[in-house]
Amino acid sequence: MELVSAGRSISTYVFNDANGQELAEASLKQYGADVQGEIHWYDEPAENYQDAAAELLVRELDEEIIDTITIRMWHQGQELESAEWVHRDFADDDQIASEEDLEEIEAAEEACYVMLVRKDREFRVYELFLQERGGLPVGTATIDTSQADLSGYIDYQVPGTSVQRKSLVEVLMRELDKELEFDTLHLTMLYRNQIIDEAKIEG
Repeated sequence: MELVSAGRSISTYVFNDANGQELAEASLKQYGADVQGEIHWYDEPAENYQDAAAELLVRELDEEIIDTITIRMWHQGQELESAEWVHRDFADDDQIASEEDLEEIEAAEEACYVMLVRKDREFRVYELFLQERGGLPVGTATIDTSQADLSGYIDYQVPGTSVQRKSLVEVLMRELDKELEFDTLHLTMLYRNQIIDEAKIEG
């Protein structure tokens, strides 16, 4: 899934297969704490494609501020499926949450890695790699380490998917955590000088 445009209340995406062929276009519209999504398939999709696409859209949302998510799927004007998620509070389920976090980190480390290429007193520069793309970096992260609140930007040559970007940020965060003590990390992500994503993470 690739982000096409992002606005205050509506974002649009396209879905591609492994060969880069476009399969569908999608939109997410936010109305307060409720979100409505639509996926329009070019060809009638297999059920596992529908499930995967819906899951990727849901991952784009901040569950802390969303109450309900409705996603409807279409092909040639015919509705294929409609699914709804209702947010539930996981605050009392810390054990499960921590296990899920560990699994996410392990999956991220299998999918990607980072390499420190330059460091001085105030800045560190890392190259970011996705395993599936071999030995060529997909982006460069420049981190200002001069304050307890770290900030920086990632300049992507290959923007990838939002899931891949999240994995890269998690692995970068763990790498910084090994050597530095900090309160927060704020990252701005760029592709062709356009902001495509942002992340703010507690240290």
